[in-house]
Amino acid sequence: VLQLEPQQNLLVGSRVRGNGLSGGQRKRVNVGIELAASPTVLFLDEPTSGLDSTSSLILVQQLRRMAQLGMTIVMVIHQPRYSLFTLLDDVLLLGKGGKAVYIGPTKDAKKYFENLGIMMPPDENPADWMMDVLSGQVDPQYSRIPKSDLPAKLFEA
Repeated sequence: VLQLEPQQNLLVGSRVRGNGLSGGQRKRVNVGIELAASPTVLFLDEPTSGLDSTSSLILVQQLRRMAQLGMTIVMVIHQPRYSLFTLLDDVLLLGKGGKAVYIGPTKDAKKYFENLGIMMPPDENPADWMMDVLSGQVDPQYSRIPKSDLPAKLFEA
């Protein structure tokens, strides 16, 4: 599942150039160590932190496969690229102060904000746009909510 078979005989933590594991492979080894305990729920704190976008996507694709096999996976991810964001079944989006703004299916998150009166500009990355909305960075041209009312509106819904 973690696609580490070609690296099975490499020394983890090796500093010898060309003989060690990449950052993405090390992250997958850490996930594998957690999986060895056969947990029913896997909690991961920023598993993509420090990885390039391709390695992050590969790791989340592998976690998605495990979820499809029945494992519950809960993880914290900051600033995911959109292709990674769409792999998540459900999301909890937090606003300032760690307050929950949206919890539900990932596919419905954009519509949730649009129903509040905040429209996504054309050619915008939906994941980035949602992060901007959560931080109060909304272009007034695309919002029916005055910027000063935005925090209250996000937390009342």
